[in-house]
Amino acid sequence: MLDQWLQSLMPFIQHLSGWIYWIAFLAALVETVLVVGLFLPGSTLLLLLGALSAGSGGPSFLWLFIFAVAGATLGDNVNYTLGRRYGRRWTENGLWLLRREHIEKAHEFFSKHGGKSVFFARFIPSLKEVAPFVAGTVGMSRGWFFIWNLLGALGWGLQWVGAGYVFARSLTLAQQWMSRAGLGAALLAILVLLFWYLRRWMLRNGPAWWAAVVSVSHALAKTLRENPELVARVRAHPRLFGFLGARLNRQQFTGLPLTLFGVAFLYLLLLFGGLVEDLIVSDPIVALDHSVAEVMVALRTPAWETAAMWVSNIGVWQVVVAILLVSSIWLWLSRRRFYLLPLLISVSGSTLFAFAGKWALHRPRPLEAAVHEASYAFPSGHALISISLFGFLAYIWLREISSWPMRVNIFFAWLLLALAIGLSRIVLGVHFPSDVLGGYLLGGLWLLVAIVWAEWTRTRIEQSQTRSMPFALPLALVFVGAVYSGVLLAPARTPPVPIPEASISQLLPQQAESFLETHLPHYVRGTLGARVQPLSVALLVGDEAGLRDALHTDGWTQASPIGASALLKLAREGLDDLQAPSVPLFWNNELYTLAYNRHIQTSKQTEMLSLLLWKTSYRNAAGETLWVGIVRAYWGMHWYPARRLSPDLDAAREQALMDFQMQGCLVSTKRLPWVAPQIGQTFTEDEFFTRGDLVFSRFDSRCR
Repeated sequence: MLDQWLQSLMPFIQHLSGWIYWIAFLAALVETVLVVGLFLPGSTLLLLLGALSAGSGGPSFLWLFIFAVAGATLGDNVNYTLGRRYGRRWTENGLWLLRREHIEKAHEFFSKHGGKSVFFARFIPSLKEVAPFVAGTVGMSRGWFFIWNLLGALGWGLQWVGAGYVFARSLTLAQQWMSRAGLGAALLAILVLLFWYLRRWMLRNGPAWWAAVVSVSHALAKTLRENPELVARVRAHPRLFGFLGARLNRQQFTGLPLTLFGVAFLYLLLLFGGLVEDLIVSDPIVALDHSVAEVMVALRTPAWETAAMWVSNIGVWQVVVAILLVSSIWLWLSRRRFYLLPLLISVSGSTLFAFAGKWALHRPRPLEAAVHEASYAFPSGHALISISLFGFLAYIWLREISSWPMRVNIFFAWLLLALAIGLSRIVLGVHFPSDVLGGYLLGGLWLLVAIVWAEWTRTRIEQSQTRSMPFALPLALVFVGAVYSGVLLAPARTPPVPIPEASISQLLPQQAESFLETHLPHYVRGTLGARVQPLSVALLVGDEAGLRDALHTDGWTQASPIGASALLKLAREGLDDLQAPSVPLFWNNELYTLAYNRHIQTSKQTEMLSLLLWKTSYRNAAGETLWVGIVRAYWGMHWYPARRLSPDLDAAREQALMDFQMQGCLVSTKRLPWVAPQIGQTFTEDEFFTRGDLVFSRFDSRCR
């Protein structure tokens, strides 16, 4: 629950007091300074501070913004001064990777584009640290530099501090008006847009970026080869540097390619070992796992469960075997047989290690699982297969295709598939996030082993002429599709359809008061599962239709469903709109059954009462159904179209109960101790207080 995680940092931030602004200043300054800024993520810290400034008790957004802009401006001017005084001297014979020809090109660029170069460079990582230095080196006017640099720093401050603030506010507004399904759809849309943007960037800039990387690496190698001190070291230790040179030889697979694979393998192995250690010693990642599992329960809907099952079934063993079979046949018939053994190594090796991990750790699956799985949780076999099997198939396609756009599309299609399979396991609640991460890491280890084997084999055998076989793909898709359909239709793999609790009749005991306290959830929760406020009323109602009619007769207006038109109307009319939709609140993981509004006149102003009721599965001997709910009062608007909550929750409830009492609707009212008296705050930063009692009464719908 992101809002709770941000709030957990508030005591530390408040303890820092005014020092937090100087931290923002230093973060912006250090990230901007030449060379140092290439390695320190100051902008990430500013993003977090901006998010904290959106919460109650957090730092001031305005002062954070001012200090961040001041730090960025000062850092750029330091770089400009260094470039103006020492730039030409440092670059006359080359300074690291900054050579004389680069300065000449920069001078031509600044002469052509002027101050705009300083402004736009501020928003480009790794260029914002160098551009002021180059501007000073080529002799740009100090006055013009300061103006364009200040404008760029203002935009950069908004980009990071402002983005964090807007994100936190947007999260609050999302909880205010979006349902759980809507919030999940929004998060999925953001993820898809991110993948689309990265794919688009790779298609447009990938070749140029790779050429730049190659150019920089060549420049670095040339600089190192020409360094006199390094040349002397090489001559003094020929065997050591001979070995290192062989490991960096780009012409042989056992040189630089194998070295890079080895480094990547070691890195993944260390990550996997660290993850296993964290799980064994119950590091904070375990608490994070359970928090995410709770959020998934809050966001999960039947539609999302169905979609997750469709994606998850891609990784079941029947479909995996079918894909392995058709892939092996295709590789054999198309004369790409040297891929066969690495493919089997990748899948079988990772699968065996996954079974070993499950039996070694014995980690149980989440209690909130939507479907039943008999095996242990860590690591996720589905996530592992998405890397070891589909990753190796993607590698084959990338190796065999020379078209850059096709390579990019295949790479991102594989990433999207792997991510979707992993997320589907988390949505279904059968795995924790660390289980999925462990599956990714273990699958990546065996994928690297398989690729190394395949590349080593390519260098040692004489390859035969391959065949395209265009007819193989449709046949393979038909076969795999048939197996996948059979898996979906199999009763054993069909997710159990839970019976709605409201359709199960449970008899209340005669002394229902103590039963309610021990069997009913005490709190209403928000979209992400955070507590909002305790229940305040419990009603025994004989007829739901009669309840609706009685409320309507008494002047209550039923709230409209949440939608764009309803929110626009609320923003336009404010509290005058009695059909305004209610905030999506959940009790016992269910959205309210009924939502009604009405106006009340207080001594100071007109307020809106909002009544939210949930129908439970409990009934008494007389056949009356138990309803639970809350009553809120709103006295104004803020953050249009959000409403401002009146702080006295008990007063709002008493106003509604008095209204029902005057109509003769309430019978045998009792007040039960429910929760401790408390002072709280909603996610729109409205404070409230309550004694914490629950009013339990019979509602006579014939009062209308």
